[in-house]
Amino acid sequence: MVFVATLFYSPNLLELLFYSGNIYSALLAPILVIVFSKGKVADYIPISAVLAIVASYIIQPYVSEFQSIWFSGLASLSILVICTILTLIKNKWRFVKTKL
Repeated sequence: MVFVATLFYSPNLLELLFYSGNIYSALLAPILVIVFSKGKVADYIPISAVLAIVASYIIQPYVSEFQSIWFSGLASLSILVICTILTLIKNKWRFVKTKL
């Protein structure tokens, strides 16, 4: 993705470093979840990385490059936490319904 971005826009070396930083920051939390999970992982884990990367590139013109790196990591982590909580609530509700 970074290579394709450099074909259309020729950034200097520092900007290219921040482009890579956005991607790696967004991938950090999903990779840790995949590595430390047991068995198959949910579909929202890789999707959270893609959404965080897209969101960080959308806000990059409005904030500094370093802030967009922080945003991509926090966005990915936030999506993972919210989806995990919703999955736990859904499973708990399903468990309560089967008990009745």
